[in-house]
Amino acid sequence: MTIFLNVLILYAVTILTGGLIGFLKAGSQASLIMSSSFSLAFFILAYFYRSRQNICFSISGILTFVLAFFFFLRYMNTGAFMPSGLMVILSFSMLLYHFYVWKKLMPKAA
Repeated sequence: MTIFLNVLILYAVTILTGGLIGFLKAGSQASLIMSSSFSLAFFILAYFYRSRQNICFSISGILTFVLAFFFFLRYMNTGAFMPSGLMVILSFSMLLYHFYVWKKLMPKAA
């Protein structure tokens, strides 16, 4: 499970970095606030993951889906790859990784 935590923290850092870049380049306070909020949520989930594995795993999957959906809609509206298209790819990859880990965690049917 430490690999999942590392991937989750890396994803949170990537989101935070993207929001900071959006703020510095375009002056987007919304980008900075939302990326900070989502990153903080992912960091908190990573911190409590060992004691509350199921709920933290589920919430991180839901938040990842929300981000993937949001950036997919932005990509469809703008057609610009940066940052929307890149975030769709990263968020969708993270969702696939969630499903992979979830499949490994599910008990085998007898």
